[in-house]
Amino acid sequence: MHERPHITPAPVRLTIRKEGRVQYAPPLPTLPPKKRRGGGLWKGSLVVIGAMLLTTLASKASDSFHISDALLLAGTGRSTEVLRCPPEMVYVPTSLGGFCIDRYEVTTGLTCPRVHPSSDMQTNENLAIATCKPESVKGKDPWVNASLSQAMALCARAGKRLPAPGEWYRAALGTPDTVNGGKSGCVLGRVGVSQAELSGVHDGCVSSFGAYDMVGNVWEWVDANVVDGTLNGHPLPTEGYITEADTDGVPVQTAATSSAIFGDDYLFLDPNSVRGMFRGGFWNLTDKAGIFTINATIQPSFAGSAVGFRCVK
Repeated sequence: MHERPHITPAPVRLTIRKEGRVQYAPPLPTLPPKKRRGGGLWKGSLVVIGAMLLTTLASKASDSFHISDALLLAGTGRSTEVLRCPPEMVYVPTSLGGFCIDRYEVTTGLTCPRVHPSSDMQTNENLAIATCKPESVKGKDPWVNASLSQAMALCARAGKRLPAPGEWYRAALGTPDTVNGGKSGCVLGRVGVSQAELSGVHDGCVSSFGAYDMVGNVWEWVDANVVDGTLNGHPLPTEGYITEADTDGVPVQTAATSSAIFGDDYLFLDPNSVRGMFRGGFWNLTDKAGIFTINATIQPSFAGSAVGFRCVK
């Protein structure tokens, strides 16, 4: 009998793809073994080390890919970046990736010549100083007597912007609007008082995300205009207690009697011409203040001692 010749099986190739998966490829043709020269063992070690490095890199690429996918599926809108807020701001998550908002109603910066502006003209004097910026600081007087356009310009100078109505509402979620709550409540029901309290001194007046005084103390400008009673082309209801609101906290239905579901909050509205918008209420209001409360009765050029602002980015 003739013995069958011994055949060495051809090695199976492994292809490492970017996703970190291993795929089998057709075998390479078998070549006759070559004589090893000096250093063959060292060269073989290099090949093994190279293969290990390739496998590690492929594995890391796979991890990065899957983390990116998970973030996108979670609806963050950011594949590899986690939004971080500066110390003076708090993070508010949303389905589009979230945003940062000032922790406190802003005050005048250290280089502003007018520490407590008493008019829009004095706010203009601050704007004339390039280094004068709004700052989110606890225990300071809110920056008031700024018009809508001035508030927008000041936020821009700080590398931020004025919040949209929906952003303001989301940041305010969880803020109480109980009257006579002392330090555990918001600055409300101070009838006959002529000015706001210092920002952030009421420890209980804080939102679920850590923003202070979003109800009471001073009204806060938002980036919106109400034109002939409509907001972004949608008509607002008549002035009254809010009994229904959309996902931006904007009233879509009002009534003559208050609704406990909406915190007895109120819509102040002048349906004529162009009006600015501020939210939350101020120190003089009682039950009508709250996270749904909107004032759209004043021109955007208005500047008063009961209206301040905060910024987002």
